[in-house]
Amino acid sequence: KNLLELLPEKTILTPHKKELERLIGSWKSEEEKLKLIGTLAKKFSLIFVIKGAPTHIFDGENLYKNTTGNPALATAGSGDSLSGIITSFLAQGYKPLEASLFGVYLHGLTADIATSATGYESFIASDMPTPIGFGSTEFHVLRKKDERIYMPYLWVMLSDAHILEAAQGMFSGSAGQQRVTDAFLKK
Repeated sequence: KNLLELLPEKTILTPHKKELERLIGSWKSEEEKLKLIGTLAKKFSLIFVIKGAPTHIFDGENLYKNTTGNPALATAGSGDSLSGIITSFLAQGYKPLEASLFGVYLHGLTADIATSATGYESFIASDMPTPIGFGSTEFHVLRKKDERIYMPYLWVMLSDAHILEAAQGMFSGSAGQQRVTDAFLKK
């Protein structure tokens, strides 16, 4: 019996390149790789986090491209940190796809913040915990009191460079926190 059949629906897999090859076989192009992943994701109702530059999230139907991260993430333990961040969103009650999208974005953003202090070459996975606090501020910007994040607004905001640029002048907050005003959401 295939072990993938034992996984619950919407299980999130975060394989590195060699693990992915064991799951889908070898591929000759990026297009072929995505086709193979899509087939497996649909067949077993899985969500794949395809680590790389850039990282993609693929549920067999939709392919999402992450906009954060840098080469420093290609370090030992970084994938474990990513899995932990995604798991933390699951523990908060987010759906698996939401947890994957938010986790990948925050993981990359954390590396972007951390490498401003460490540089790419000296970055190690244990440099990630402190910047997570700074990066997670972005996940509070579109939430009303006592509500979870409204994913469609957040995803549009965080994946569109033009929207981010337009919003920069409208951020407010103390201690360097960047919070989007209600006026921005009403436009």
